[in-house]
Amino acid sequence: RRMRAALRAYGEVLGEQTTSTLADELKWLATELGELRDLDVLLARVVRFAAGAPPALAAALDEMRAWLLR
Repeated sequence: RRMRAALRAYGEVLGEQTTSTLADELKWLATELGELRDLDVLLARVVRFAAGAPPALAAALDEMRAWLLR
């Protein structure tokens, strides 16, 4: 996402052909990695939440994290 924003900001420097090609490739890559990134974000949130949770809830969240990592 940040790379695409940088392309929009500096597109004139790189030229329209280069910018367009790179933007298409970055869009494809974001689509391919989208679900994996969503899982990564979810795992990070579970770990943060478990750190401050009561012991029983933290244990359940740890089991959920382990299941998601399979």
